[in-house]
Amino acid sequence: MAKTLGQQLDDVQTAIELALQGQEYKIADRELKRTPFSLLQKREDDLIAKIEMHGRNFIPGQNTTAMRMNVPVTFS
Repeated sequence: MAKTLGQQLDDVQTAIELALQGQEYKIADRELKRTPFSLLQKREDDLIAKIEMHGRNFIPGQNTTAMRMNVPVTFS
């Protein structure tokens, strides 16, 4: 199921909190790296801008309406 902008922002902010705890970690013989902090910050900024425009509950691709077009009409 698609997530709202607000849910996406919550996920990014959780990832930022985890990134602040450390970028790399090991589990058994696997080494894992988190998403770079700069990318998370950019994604957070983008989501905040979209939320300001569309609202926290907007779901991209689902909450769309037809665009109104102004077309000049002439009668002869």
